[in-house]
Amino acid sequence: MTQDIQPIPLDDFLRHIAESLEKARLAAEGVVLEDQGNTYRITYEGRTAQGSHTAPDEDPFLALSGAFESAEPADVANHKHDYLAEAYDKRHTL
Repeated sequence: MTQDIQPIPLDDFLRHIAESLEKARLAAEGVVLEDQGNTYRITYEGRTAQGSHTAPDEDPFLALSGAFESAEPADVANHKHDYLAEAYDKRHTL
């Protein structure tokens, strides 16, 4: 019997993307994400050798982690909540 998997909020999944994808790779059932009342299952479809571990620099997707970070906060970093609220308003006021 498959045990119930606790959904991970999408924000947490994205904040810790490398660890989240590794968890999906190792779990037979993958991981379940939750966003705005919807759930999504992420499963690993590649082949894994028992006990193997892919180094982050070998995975092109994980290599992007932190690629867009700068030493100082950018405009988007300083005003992300303003931009998100503006985008949300535009999308939900049509």
